[in-house]
Amino acid sequence: MTWLQCAALAAATLCTYVPALELQWIWDDDQYVTSNTLLQSVDGLWRIWSDPSATPQYYPVVFSTLWGIYQCCGLEPVAFHTVNVLLHAINAVLCFQILKRLQLPAAWWIAMAFALHPLQVESVAWVTELKNVLSTFWMGLAWMTLWPLVHMPCDDPSLSGARKEWSAWRATVQYALGCLWFALALLSKSVTATMPAAMLLSLWYLQGNLRRRQLTLLVPLLLVGGLAGWNTARLEQWHVGAFGTDWDYGALDRVGIAARCIWHYTLSTIAPWQQMFFYPRFDPSIAQASSLLAVLACAIVAVIVSIFAWRGTRGPFACAAMFVGVALPALGFLNVYPHRFSFVADHFVYLPVIGILCFWWSGIDCLQRHWASRLPDTGRWLASMPGVFMLCWYAFLATCHLPAFASATSLWQDTLRKNPNCAVAMQNLALEYLKSDQLAEAEQTILPALELEFDRFQSFNTLGLILGQQGRIEEARRAFERSIELNARNANPWINLASLEHRQTGPSGASQRSARIIEYYQRAWNIEPQYLAAFGMGVAKFEQQQYEEALKWFQSAEEQRPGDLDARFNAVQCLLELRRLPAAKQLLQELIGDFPEDPALLRMQQQLASQPAMP
Repeated sequence: MTWLQCAALAAATLCTYVPALELQWIWDDDQYVTSNTLLQSVDGLWRIWSDPSATPQYYPVVFSTLWGIYQCCGLEPVAFHTVNVLLHAINAVLCFQILKRLQLPAAWWIAMAFALHPLQVESVAWVTELKNVLSTFWMGLAWMTLWPLVHMPCDDPSLSGARKEWSAWRATVQYALGCLWFALALLSKSVTATMPAAMLLSLWYLQGNLRRRQLTLLVPLLLVGGLAGWNTARLEQWHVGAFGTDWDYGALDRVGIAARCIWHYTLSTIAPWQQMFFYPRFDPSIAQASSLLAVLACAIVAVIVSIFAWRGTRGPFACAAMFVGVALPALGFLNVYPHRFSFVADHFVYLPVIGILCFWWSGIDCLQRHWASRLPDTGRWLASMPGVFMLCWYAFLATCHLPAFASATSLWQDTLRKNPNCAVAMQNLALEYLKSDQLAEAEQTILPALELEFDRFQSFNTLGLILGQQGRIEEARRAFERSIELNARNANPWINLASLEHRQTGPSGASQRSARIIEYYQRAWNIEPQYLAAFGMGVAKFEQQQYEEALKWFQSAEEQRPGDLDARFNAVQCLLELRRLPAAKQLLQELIGDFPEDPALLRMQQQLASQPAMP
């Protein structure tokens, strides 16, 4: 029966998410995959592990997996989406097996709800969120491996001699293997640091207490997980950029944010209706009536479940603590970058949602059993119809939400339909229109964003790009200058001003244009050292025949984007102009090793092969 249930789980999950295999790339997929040069070489794989700042987040197991998929299949979206879907199906089966060991009667229903719930679409359909499904997979393996060790009774006194030694050795190997799976989970996403605490909570739920042996096995893992979580929080703030006025909340404000997030996720889990990529960002002030009511409601529920636990009914408290504990990093107490756009996001609760589902579906299962006991044997199947209907409703909503992730354009269009005042969606949709040369649509999309307070400087920068593409140079320049007025610490408008000057041709004012280009790139570099500023400065210096300076800037660009073809190719050209033929040939050979089929590299190799070496 168990294997049949597992097969049904996997089949239902795969059938629901088959449309995900046709999806394309969306937001952040460029940083993780399509523009990530680390996926293209063995040296990139080494840097994934050795340099925490080389990737958007230090999750080396995730980026190693992406590296492996890229090496096997290239930039085929279907390969990446297939891995996400398969992992989600496996996670549903692991969820069922774990809940069975917790002796929950509704284990299969909960696992099926976890698999089909529309809140999970964002994690499964978005390639970047491989970190969610992959970390949950490793965590599930770790739980399954460690659970027999922490839950089984003390050593069997009937064993003696060699049998006792063999049992101890096998337990040691099993514990080491579980620790390995846990380490891989942490290196996929550090939210899995909560696993040891969740296991202790589960043991308390089953036993009513905790034994010394269980603490001895799990507390070290809890400490390791805490260290990993601290490191992620540190990198999120100083590497990803989650600091500044957008995260300047008081302690009480953070309590209000957490309470509102808890109720949003609870209601969205119990009664899902409309999922979106960016939900409206609510006012974080604790003085808001909605925040005060949310805090009060959370306090009341906490008191109620605590009273139940004190009287011996530990299930509600365990479910609530499981959800809040696992979701804690995303509830506002820590700075996470996506909170700039919204305090809630579906992918934040891929794993925590299990706590709410356990509570909700255990209640439904109790009602179904009660109704079944009142029906004749031939009609008891009718009692399960409400649960079946709800699962079908979940699957229907999931399939309706999947098309939103078909492409970046469809994602932002869907977001604006559901959240019309989302400035970041307007900016990104306008840029997608710009890429496809739909200039009128791009301008029409970005204009409303200029009236919104959120990231107005970014909206003016986007408007400048659109106007520049239309040939309205002076209007574009004014838009970029307005962006700089609103935020002088943003490098992008300076880079775009330099690019605008590049587009001007003719001998008249050429020297002044060249000086302005260099000034703009230098200002951008001073604000934020980045690839575009260094590369643009290299091109400007090369055009002025300052080849030594140009070489240094192209090398700086390559440091910002290791392995970049354009920066290294231009460095070769600088070396040739400087008459450093051996160094040029060596760098060209390295480039051909990384990009063996690039026609420009092969042509340059043929040209250099006929030239004699120079001292």
